[in-house]
Amino acid sequence: MMASIVCAILWPASAWCCGGSAGNYVAIAYDGQKYTVTNIGRRPVHVTFTAWSTTFDLQLAPGQSGTPYNPGVFGQLMSGYQSCYAS
Repeated sequence: MMASIVCAILWPASAWCCGGSAGNYVAIAYDGQKYTVTNIGRRPVHVTFTAWSTTFDLQLAPGQSGTPYNPGVFGQLMSGYQSCYAS
């Protein structure tokens, strides 16, 4: 949680980062409509976002990008998050 707060202060407009053991391997960008998460490391990572009682998960291979969304019947893109954890 503290890492997310520090990253939001340091990079308020373009990118954020995650906490967790693989937090340094994840880059998060927001274009005003959707979040794009990129694995900038050399090993696969699992990224979990918590957003107001909803959880969004991504599995990313090295160099792969993804967009977190709710996979339910009415799948919606993640519009914000409270915490991010990468492992």
